Amino acid sequence: MKKSAFKESFPPQGIIRTNKKDARNAFLIVFFMLLIVISANMTMFYLAYKSSDGLVEENYYKRGLNYQSEIDQETNQEKLGWKIDFADKNGIYIISARDRNGNFIRNASVKLTFFRPTQAGFDKTFFPKEISPGIYDQEIKLPLPGIWDVYIEIQKEKNKWKKKQRIIS
Repeated sequence: MKKSAFKESFPPQGIIRTNKKDARNAFLIVFFMLLIVISANMTMFYLAYKSSDGLVEENYYKRGLNYQSEIDQETNQEKLGWKIDFADKNGIYIISARDRNGNFIRNASVKLTFFRPTQAGFDKTFFPKEISPGIYDQEIKLPLPGIWDVYIEIQKEKNKWKKKQRIIS
């Protein structure tokens, strides 16, 4: 009697037999990996929530609605051709304002807003005074050293000029 080819090749080559202990070990490995991933995600969520810097545009919807007027204001600003220089001389901030023809812009309203881009709650607004024709200055002590964004606004009658500049104090 011949041996069956089926009996000789059973169990098939290449198939790994597992026992209950191997299955339990595989389950534990998958379980602990999943536990690590969930723990890492929960830790990141907690840290993101607790360390929020609060830097959110307060009127983002209105600002979006007024986007076209901001573009128009930039176009008008370019047409004005004003040349504005901004400098920091040891805590005294100096603004020099000239029109298209190089004449000093006198009796303008100047506004400086200092905004800390990395931390909320330290924004400061100042209104420098004109010390000589077209030259405005104010001594300013910022509460923290580091990087600040300065929003410079100059208005004379209906004409308005705006600029954002980053400084390190």
